[in-house]
Amino acid sequence: MNNIIIFALHNEKKILNTIYDDPSIKKINLNDLKLEPKYADNSLAENRFFIYLHENIDILNNYDYIGVCSASWNFKYKTLNQNSNVIKLEKIPELAEEFKNSFVYVPSFVKDWYNESIFNHAGIEVYIDELLKRNNFKKTGNSFYSNNFICKRSIFVNFIKWWKVEFDYFFKKYRYKYYYNSENYNNYKSHVDCSYFYERLTIAYFANKKYNIFQLDPKKMIMPDILKKNKAILAREKNIKNFNDNSKLF
Repeated sequence: MNNIIIFALHNEKKILNTIYDDPSIKKINLNDLKLEPKYADNSLAENRFFIYLHENIDILNNYDYIGVCSASWNFKYKTLNQNSNVIKLEKIPELAEEFKNSFVYVPSFVKDWYNESIFNHAGIEVYIDELLKRNNFKKTGNSFYSNNFICKRSIFVNFIKWWKVEFDYFFKKYRYKYYYNSENYNNYKSHVDCSYFYERLTIAYFANKKYNIFQLDPKKMIMPDILKKNKAILAREKNIKNFNDNSKLF
């Protein structure tokens, strides 16, 4: 079984081409996905891939860890800057062997997600409150922004199944027409306005689960060369202990 697959998503080839070729990173052009016409509109942004995955969940079976992210990851999080607080996308597969099953790895950690959502998208609370009531969710809990995260396959599959149910409910009721003001949001793009709420499905779900949300900060992550060194030291110490335990004084 392969260890990890990260789906890098975008609707522009030039952005997808900025990512180095890596067998653990699969570039997905959102415009090429085979979807029902009602889902093909770019207004749904990365949410289109979640719809596609729900209908093609078997493509995840050969991997331990699943990730989804925007192909603009390195640009968005300025990972090439020496002081960036997010690890470069291409470095993540190298760390997968050390990932923990109950952790969700993200570039953009958030604590007060509910109030920040309202500030960034004034009026969105009407729809978020409806989501919370439907699921008996709380407004509190650690989560993350954007559909950029990596987690154990079982966690991801359970999330996608839940997400599709909620998406279907809200899409049937509101489709692309949500009424809130996103002008406070720094990266506001009017053509994907409805996707800001559909992203809240992801945020609210993980805020209400007991997973550990861990930011992919290079200052917090242990790099592979250090891991190998530490493993070698631990192995040597274990061998010495076993020798001493099994040795007998005559």
